[in-house]
Amino acid sequence: MSSPRLCPRHGFQGFIESSKDVDARIRTRGQFAAGQLVKMSFDRPKRSREVWMHRAELAEYAYLITYAGKTAHLKDFPAIAAIERSLVLVCPRCLDELLVRSDEQPLQVTSRESAFDTSLIAKDVNVSEDVLPCPIHGFVRPKRSSSQIANAVESGGTLPSSPLIKTILESDKHENVFWFEADYLHKRFGPGLDLASSTYRLERGEQGEALLEGATRVCPQCLRDFLIRNNLEV
Repeated sequence: MSSPRLCPRHGFQGFIESSKDVDARIRTRGQFAAGQLVKMSFDRPKRSREVWMHRAELAEYAYLITYAGKTAHLKDFPAIAAIERSLVLVCPRCLDELLVRSDEQPLQVTSRESAFDTSLIAKDVNVSEDVLPCPIHGFVRPKRSSSQIANAVESGGTLPSSPLIKTILESDKHENVFWFEADYLHKRFGPGLDLASSTYRLERGEQGEALLEGATRVCPQCLRDFLIRNNLEV
């Protein structure tokens, strides 16, 4: 299990490995027909483990695989290494829901109601302060912007009357890009602030704290789509 990652449906989860076909079916909230899913066991002398895969993904290794019940066993080290390189990380709760939809046994108890629920965000998830529930993109890591821009993004409205400024917060290692209207920046840093350019740079520390003091959380993808619709450089 990996360090917690953000799942749009279930929030932060410790992701686990599965195959690309399984991941694709998770993303579309689809399911597999009977017999299409295989519990693949990589049998090493000291460390065996199991992952779920689509049977079609194992076709080229079929002659190396033996079955015990519903579990496929593979001992050939080069084949194990090749398959493991192709694996991807998936949300374990999304995987459990896929397993239930496909009439397989989930890793954790999962109801059929949640498995077939098509809501973007699962109903039984507690919202963390670190994430923002977006009705279009599910749970996201929020970006900061002004309340005027956030309202325009959420309502599909037009740009604020004050020009939008790409605001770059610099540090030694990287820079974070925000979008604020000129009126917001003048309010934060004074009316004498020179915003002749469409880009404004500032350093972390007190300037950064002042910039974000009155900011509002917004979905970064919705913000990006909003800027593209209004022909602004992203």
